[in-house]
Amino acid sequence: MNTRTSLAVILLALCFHGSLCFLPAGFAGFQRHACRSSSMRSAAARRVTIMSDKEDFLNRDIGGFTQKQRFREEIESPFRKIRLFLFPAAAASAALGAFIAGTRLLAISTGVTGYDFDQTLQNFGIDVLGATGFALLYWNDLNARDRDLVRIARSGKLSTLTLKIVSETGREASLPMKAFRKQRRIAIIAGGKDVVQVAREMARAGAEDLTKVGAIVLPLQLDQVGELDPAEVEGLRRAVGVPEAAEGKEEADSESLLPCLAAPLFVEKWKDWIQDEQKRAVDQGLDLKNGITIYVERSGYIKKRSAGIPSWRTLAEDTKARNRPYGMPEFF
Repeated sequence: MNTRTSLAVILLALCFHGSLCFLPAGFAGFQRHACRSSSMRSAAARRVTIMSDKEDFLNRDIGGFTQKQRFREEIESPFRKIRLFLFPAAAASAALGAFIAGTRLLAISTGVTGYDFDQTLQNFGIDVLGATGFALLYWNDLNARDRDLVRIARSGKLSTLTLKIVSETGREASLPMKAFRKQRRIAIIAGGKDVVQVAREMARAGAEDLTKVGAIVLPLQLDQVGELDPAEVEGLRRAVGVPEAAEGKEEADSESLLPCLAAPLFVEKWKDWIQDEQKRAVDQGLDLKNGITIYVERSGYIKKRSAGIPSWRTLAEDTKARNRPYGMPEFF
């Protein structure tokens, strides 16, 4: 009876083991798949959280400028923070020396002996000049930092503005300015109706060369700008290398776009951005009636401004000369 019972137990154990070996073959694969799916979802969720935290950190406002803009300013001037620490420290040290020398001069004037008047006066003068000089250097560097931050903030605002353009395959697209970084150089030509029309004609006249070097002309019509008389318009056309317009062609081509000719979208936002440029041009004595050209380099910076409209040959040659390898941190 004991032997039979033992054999029955062994057979049951073998059957149970076989069933376990059979069932997990599918179940284990399902479990592994479920674990992998769960791990992938967790990793994706962590990446999304990290990217969201990164964006929140970079876009956090600090004193009127985002952390992203401050990082960019530090990349441009990596030693400025060191100078902004050393200059006030040196000025404070010189001011302390001037205070000590001043008290000694005061003591000498009251009859206290033991100090060399000439040496003390010399030390006092050196300390005062040192404190003043380091304070001026600090003030100059601080103002330069603020100007750079304002310029970077303006470039950041410009990068969000949208334009409409046609690709070389003929496909029309609406893209933000930042989409052209590292790829295209953009000449924003702002002025009255006549200036905008001549700018369009200039881009069409040199379309092949401008497209080849990666230049884009973006005409932007300004409000309350005087118009040119017919003679001035024809003179402007000749100056920028535009042949005489065929009758009726001007209106037919007024809205057509090319790979080198774009149009602004949401024009009011563009006009709001360009107001500071208008003020600077007026302060410099430039006549807005003849238009102004703002060059946005592939870095996204505005490196050059000029009065009037450049010829398409000048724009193509200048862009070709500036076409060099360029890179910047991806979070910009």
